[in-house]
Amino acid sequence: MKILFLCPHGAVKSVIAAAYTAKFAEEKGLLAEVSNAGTEPDPAIPAKVIDLLATHGLNVSDWRPKLVNTDILERADRVISLGCDLGVLQVPAHKAQTWVVPAPSEDLIACHDMIKTRVGELIAELSDQT
Repeated sequence: MKILFLCPHGAVKSVIAAAYTAKFAEEKGLLAEVSNAGTEPDPAIPAKVIDLLATHGLNVSDWRPKLVNTDILERADRVISLGCDLGVLQVPAHKAQTWVVPAPSEDLIACHDMIKTRVGELIAELSDQT
């Protein structure tokens, strides 16, 4: 299963989602290739996000935001948007999912916690399918 998380800047929401998905999938023994990207990527992941994830045992210090492209979209089995318009990106409906989460600029902890919960639900769903 190839899972792509998208957020506008590819630096916060999609990073949190991808990091937790990789961790939880590994813990469950699921084969998952996880990636993240943005439609207008920032130059770097904010230090506060790197630090927050580090406190939860996730190291994203060497990750860099990247621009979503056709190749990465086509390779993904599932594309989960955290603030991007998947219609504009022409993601087929059977691959597309949208998660509505708090804006990290307003409440990073609430955003983090909701994404972590949604990832747990995703992993449970994928576990049930295997």
